[in-house]
Amino acid sequence: MNSPLAISPTILALLVAGGGIADTFDHEDLPQGNAGWRRKNLHSGNKIKTVFYNFGLVANPGEPSGEWPIGNTENDYVGDVTPLVGVEYVNKVGDLVHTVVTCDGPRGNSDGPGGGVFWGFEPIPGFLAEDQDGVAMSHLPSTWPGHWPDKPASWNGFWNGFFGRGVQNADQESFFYVDDANDAEFNVADDGTVLWQPSPDAPSRAGLGLLVKVRGFQWSHFLAEDVIFWLYEVTNVSVHDYDKVAFGMVVGTLSGGRTDSDDDLAFFDLEDDMTYSWDSDDNVDFEGWVPVSETIEVGYAGYAFLESPGNPFNGIDDDGDGEEGSPLIDAGMLSGEVADNGIDDNGNGLIDEGVQHIGLAYADNIDNDADGRIDEMIDERRDDGIDNDLDWDPLLHDSGADGVPGTADEGEGDGVPTAGERNFDATDVDESDQIGLTSFDYFSPPSDVRMNDDDGLWERLQPGRFEVVPDEPADGDFIYGSGYFPLKVGQTQRFSMALVFGEDFEDIVDNKRTAQQIYDDNYNFARPPANPTVWATADSGKVTLYWDGSESENSFDDVLGFDFEGYKIYKSTEPFFNESFTITDAKGRKTFNDPLAQFDLINGEFGFFETPIEGRGIQFFLGKETGLRYSIEDTDVVNGRTYYYAVVAYDHGGVELNIQPAENTKSITELDDGSLIFDDNTVAVTPGVKAAGYVGSSVVDFVHEGEATGDLQVEIVDPARMVNRSYEVTFEDQSFWEADTLHPRATASYTVRLIDADSVVVDSSTSVEAGPSDDFFAGMRLVLENDVAVETIDSLSGWSGAVAGAYGVSSRVFNYRRTNGHAWPGIYELRVSSEIDGRSTEYEIDDIFGSIHLPAVDTRFKVLETTGGSEGELHFAYWELGDLDDELDPGDQIILLRPDPADSSTLLPTWSLAINEGGGEPPGNGAAYRFKTTIPFRGGVDGDTYTFRTVKPTATSGAGTFDMDAIKVVPNPYVAGNSLEPKQLFGSERGERRLFFTHLPPRASIRIYTLRGELVDTIKHDGGVELSGSASWDLRSRDNLEIAYGVYLFHVDAPGYGEQIGKFAVIK
Repeated sequence: MNSPLAISPTILALLVAGGGIADTFDHEDLPQGNAGWRRKNLHSGNKIKTVFYNFGLVANPGEPSGEWPIGNTENDYVGDVTPLVGVEYVNKVGDLVHTVVTCDGPRGNSDGPGGGVFWGFEPIPGFLAEDQDGVAMSHLPSTWPGHWPDKPASWNGFWNGFFGRGVQNADQESFFYVDDANDAEFNVADDGTVLWQPSPDAPSRAGLGLLVKVRGFQWSHFLAEDVIFWLYEVTNVSVHDYDKVAFGMVVGTLSGGRTDSDDDLAFFDLEDDMTYSWDSDDNVDFEGWVPVSETIEVGYAGYAFLESPGNPFNGIDDDGDGEEGSPLIDAGMLSGEVADNGIDDNGNGLIDEGVQHIGLAYADNIDNDADGRIDEMIDERRDDGIDNDLDWDPLLHDSGADGVPGTADEGEGDGVPTAGERNFDATDVDESDQIGLTSFDYFSPPSDVRMNDDDGLWERLQPGRFEVVPDEPADGDFIYGSGYFPLKVGQTQRFSMALVFGEDFEDIVDNKRTAQQIYDDNYNFARPPANPTVWATADSGKVTLYWDGSESENSFDDVLGFDFEGYKIYKSTEPFFNESFTITDAKGRKTFNDPLAQFDLINGEFGFFETPIEGRGIQFFLGKETGLRYSIEDTDVVNGRTYYYAVVAYDHGGVELNIQPAENTKSITELDDGSLIFDDNTVAVTPGVKAAGYVGSSVVDFVHEGEATGDLQVEIVDPARMVNRSYEVTFEDQSFWEADTLHPRATASYTVRLIDADSVVVDSSTSVEAGPSDDFFAGMRLVLENDVAVETIDSLSGWSGAVAGAYGVSSRVFNYRRTNGHAWPGIYELRVSSEIDGRSTEYEIDDIFGSIHLPAVDTRFKVLETTGGSEGELHFAYWELGDLDDELDPGDQIILLRPDPADSSTLLPTWSLAINEGGGEPPGNGAAYRFKTTIPFRGGVDGDTYTFRTVKPTATSGAGTFDMDAIKVVPNPYVAGNSLEPKQLFGSERGERRLFFTHLPPRASIRIYTLRGELVDTIKHDGGVELSGSASWDLRSRDNLEIAYGVYLFHVDAPGYGEQIGKFAVIK
């Protein structure tokens, strides 16, 4: 179908890469909803943070409720969002019943008999980890159950994703089921008469037999960071067909927050199916609200209806995407039709046609466009086993039922569509004959709607009811509706909406269009490379970040291939990086974070991405061809203050495909208790002084065995991660074979092993060029200076033995006209004798005018190679340019030869030893001229090995090991606040107060007293041996009460170190 919200293509980087996975399990196997399994969690995967509950409610007073932009502020824009499912049916005693199933929520007048019993949706057990309090979310594996009740055992340990087993396309995805099995309002009469039973096989089940699968999606991509999606899939698991059903959403708006909601304005855009609200005076006068920008205090909040149920039974092309040439409904076809009774009253083959259908196509059982198909995309369904729109491609989508290629599961590679594969049935939003949004009800005040008033809610969902939003500021809410449509036994219908935010009207419209495009492409969006893994270490006045980017740099994109481009580093003093969100577009709207640093590949992709973001006048910056780095030092820090860092990988996008670059999320998730969960690429660190008595880590017993002339050092990056272990470094090399050419073994990689555990900690790292390695282990990395270029080392070359005043020798690569030698690494020796001791090899030197023949002759010298500690004679040619005898004379050249690897019978020249007089005498018997070349790191039995031992940091103890008088209180006095205090938390008037005790020993107890000697609080400090001899106090007593103004005493007791007494003042 073509959604009524479809827009022209934008610059969005959208990939046609999959969709939801179809259910293949028996719904009867699921347990019934149970209020005891109620849980909540937070969506915070982009600029929006909101609480949600696994019984259907989104947002709630006292919790983050559509906070935007994210940042522990009071910027709530949403009161509550609740799905509704209404059904009309005739019960067993002939009564016409209107029931609307709701979710429990903050509006009051909840449906139920009282006594804590709720009639409505409750969560299905088993879809979260029972031993914790959070709804299952893709980025929190601790929330996943050991087994997903709706999936086979092969899904255990994997995310139960919309996009497939273990596939996490969205940065955050939530997932749960609810049902109405507890909604007993209309099942049994007061006298015990059974009025309705959804299934005789489940006598304990009340309600209508409605099962709802719910998912939330967030993307951090800059084009989608202001949108959160909700998808609802409702299945009829009863034994009854329901012919008249409506879906809806109750939405509460709060532009300007809960204390400023009575002056809001709203507008309903029927063409775009979106309602947006804003603060009429753009003025919020309460502590905790943070302005959206320098010029705008309150932004816009929008609620976009993206997907409606479909009607595959009425013979009408409800969504207008049927075959061309089909006949159209006119007013004459409405005669004799009774609205909304589910019957073809006038016998024209159409069901419930009305004025809203005039001008739409209908099925006539004729191939009107001569394509060989009849009435295609009219009454299409997402469960009919047909690729209705013919967009399933066996080359791209034949991945099997789990949606993941390469698992050899059911249907993979069989050449026909299988439920669960991309672009087919449930995974293809186009294969639904959507009826669209059919009602919109605005009401004010919010108390006008009672959630236990089934008839009232049913009336507000009536198709054709579109109320005009008043133009006077008010505290108003609204209900979306889509109906009526049939819900047959076993049938699934879907609806989805998006919460959209923007700085102003233009911004929210742009963001809504992004949301629509994501929906139109089956909820798929451009994905950045995989996250790098980052670590941090701190010292006084310094923070060091280092990271592993191997997975990032090897990420493969289905469309762009290997598109990794570089890294950006972001810094903030709050965990949401709002401080660095400062780069604006041409209209002054914040669009990008300003990085602390950026490192990119040297590959020709640099500067600004060629295509600006449509309608924004801003371009993504790809970098300056700096080359990649894997660590950075930040000295712009203050001791005692906590800093948050993110290292994000980004790709280079695709200009020809109009795909914008994408970068990782900067995800730091705040839990209910205020604690933070960090993604692999985010970290928090607090610089400070070392603990008193600190003794740093070290590398000892460093031994090199081998002939390599380069240098290898161990750089300590993060002392806190070092342990007392022994390590061994070995190398792997590779040879190149080419006729008439000598290629020495080249260093290919190195491996680091734990000697005492016989385990590998760095496996075949290819970081063998000069400089620090990008492979970190146990807080260290290697720094290699590999002698790749082979040349002689003059300082290690010369005569030994009886050599007083001997001739000079010049060693160089042999090159003579058309004969070129090869630099072969090694240690060589020219050994002189008084007797005939060697014989040269016959050799031809290729000259311009022919060749120079060097015959084999007996000599009073020989040439040996001593590389690796063993001796072996070498072939050599003797070019006697001096006296023709068997002794060394000035002008002679000795040419070292090695066999051609491609043909061992052929000898190739390497080095030349040229004898020159230089005022010297012939060398005597036993004299030896040794010369050594640079030698790269080599592997094999004769290769290089380094061993070393690491010692972790420690702290000395004992009285007198450091000055206890150095212990200080910062600030002193404490006046109203401290610049090192963290940002405020949600719902509090200010952040936590902090006072610091500094220069402490590694372990100590700090007791705080009033001047009268009353104990106020005790602080236990266990800082370890690394950072910080500092501890903070929240200025609360041990009874968790705020302390009074005044002067206080403190007593530091550090066993093994000493004691210290001091005082400080608090002035509020």
